[in-house]
Amino acid sequence: MHGTVKDVVWTTDDVGAAPPVEYGWQPPPQTVGGGATVWTVPAGYIHQTAWSQNGGPDIRGVYAKPNSGWQSMVWRWADTMRSNSIRHVTGPGGDPAYRVELAPTDGPSPGTSGNNPRAELFSVDPAEKRRTRPAPVGSVLRDGDEYWVTFALYIPTNFPTNHRWATLFQRKIQDTSRSPSWFTLNVHGTTLDVSVPGNTPDVFMPISTLSEVAGHWVQFTGHEKLSSGSGGLAEFYVNGARKMSVSGKPTVPSGDINFHFQYGYYRANKPQGTGVGVLYYTPMLIKRGASQGIVPALP
Repeated sequence: MHGTVKDVVWTTDDVGAAPPVEYGWQPPPQTVGGGATVWTVPAGYIHQTAWSQNGGPDIRGVYAKPNSGWQSMVWRWADTMRSNSIRHVTGPGGDPAYRVELAPTDGPSPGTSGNNPRAELFSVDPAEKRRTRPAPVGSVLRDGDEYWVTFALYIPTNFPTNHRWATLFQRKIQDTSRSPSWFTLNVHGTTLDVSVPGNTPDVFMPISTLSEVAGHWVQFTGHEKLSSGSGGLAEFYVNGARKMSVSGKPTVPSGDINFHFQYGYYRANKPQGTGVGVLYYTPMLIKRGASQGIVPALP
């Protein structure tokens, strides 16, 4: 099956029966590094690059307590240009959230190509991404794994539409070939879309217009069975309604490869400049296995 589908919608029992999300959980201290240099990050915090300001300070994470088998994804690295690119704030509606911002003056991270700035959280540090150091088991996925992830996103109504693309969530391949393609949530102009695993790169399936999701919290849920053979599965839901589904195809390349998550704001700046963009994120929750069980309602 491959295409836009609306035949699956979660019921109140699926989503609303979960205990309320409780914020304030803290992962233990972490040791992270991009090479020979390592940093020890306090409990509940995330190491930040802040490239234009020589690094730091650590970002206080937004984490939720375990809920119905779902756990907060622990972020190990924040790739930012400025120390206020990602901030722990009280989000729209009053719950803790990440405020993520890119400005026209933000440039790309060192060592990357193109005028593509980012303010993203990574589930691995650079050394773990390149597999020069083992990553914590909970930070990566391997061929054959199956998982669900869910998070809510608030896109302000003045979010810029003059960039070529903006990526808001990624299940990423370590620095290798992009085929089969990444699993991402994106904005192209005024369209919200998903890159579909199992296809050649840069195949995007529209799931909504930007105006339909802007100005209020929207919960996004992804489900994937990673397979380098014919057993791959990928689905994407918006507020409990399935908008994309593909199965029976490879979703990841074969080999001894780690897969990881990134979420935040990553975009292409046009030469004439792109406006200031702001997004708000809840924690990202993950549940491993074939069943989503009871999906916590976010925010």
